[in-house]
Amino acid sequence: MKPQTLKFIVSDIIVITHYFGVVSSFGIFDRHHFMGDLSSSDTSSEPQNEIAFGLSSQDYIPASSAEDEESSSSYTDRETGFGSTEQHSAVTVCQRVPRHVFIGRDATGASYELDTGECRHLAIPNGYYQTENFGEICDITSPCESNRNRTERNTLLAGDSRYDVIEECTCRKSGQMCGRQTFFKTIFPNSPHETTIDVGKCSGGCDKEGCDGCFPTRKVTTSILGPNGEECVEKVVDCSCTSNCRRESWFETYYMVTWDDTGNTTITTKQKFDVGRCTGTCAPRPFCLVRDTRTGKCTSSLNTPTKCSRTSFTTHTFTTPDEMEKTVLTADACVCV
Repeated sequence: MKPQTLKFIVSDIIVITHYFGVVSSFGIFDRHHFMGDLSSSDTSSEPQNEIAFGLSSQDYIPASSAEDEESSSSYTDRETGFGSTEQHSAVTVCQRVPRHVFIGRDATGASYELDTGECRHLAIPNGYYQTENFGEICDITSPCESNRNRTERNTLLAGDSRYDVIEECTCRKSGQMCGRQTFFKTIFPNSPHETTIDVGKCSGGCDKEGCDGCFPTRKVTTSILGPNGEECVEKVVDCSCTSNCRRESWFETYYMVTWDDTGNTTITTKQKFDVGRCTGTCAPRPFCLVRDTRTGKCTSSLNTPTKCSRTSFTTHTFTTPDEMEKTVLTADACVCV
């Protein structure tokens, strides 16, 4: 009987099985790199990006050749020639996989790439999952996200650059609502100044009508010691379901002078204002260049950039200790204009 091919696509996972009446092999492919012909039974034409089970998910190697079957995704009983019945089901896990990014050229002109990593769902044969440590099961509907990264600094021909490199991935359970999640970042890795802090991130679902997602609404800064002195790092404090263009809390503190009931004695107090700041991205807005005079329809338009700006504010006026009048505007709302 001529070997047949079955293809199952589950989100970003492509699972291939070959069978002679029953399943005889099981493999997974990276859909973003997969370019092979699924209909061909010739193993030489199979894609070279199959991930071999039994190896780290960070290593992409061909796993379809006969000499690699023993350590690859093949799960065939060599005595019977048929696959284990455990192959009929698979579990999905959240794993880090390589993602190589071109970041510049070195002094010799050679290209320099950095593995920044990517969090992906991987399908693992059920029997193999029970014998190896692949972490917790992550349903395909549950987001696979990074929970730890490091900031790599590189000095190449084009100058200095910084890239966030994913180190670990975790599975966020479905149904988890918007909130602050623990997110560790390592700064100045592999140096005397290496520091790891919880900068936090916003993650989770939103059921609020009209919102764009879960975003930070308040951040604070902390300082760490680097080779050139103190550096500021932002940390997420609060998150909420809001629009992409949003207001974040941002505080300023001043001394202000008031007078007692007699008007002869001054009282100096400290006042903290949440002046806020508008942050986020805005989509370009079309501007009509030519309009049909008969129909009124725009026949030619140009996308113009917009920015996230405050549309309403509150005015606060007070006297400073040097007897100068000072005015502070606090942002109340932000929109794309």
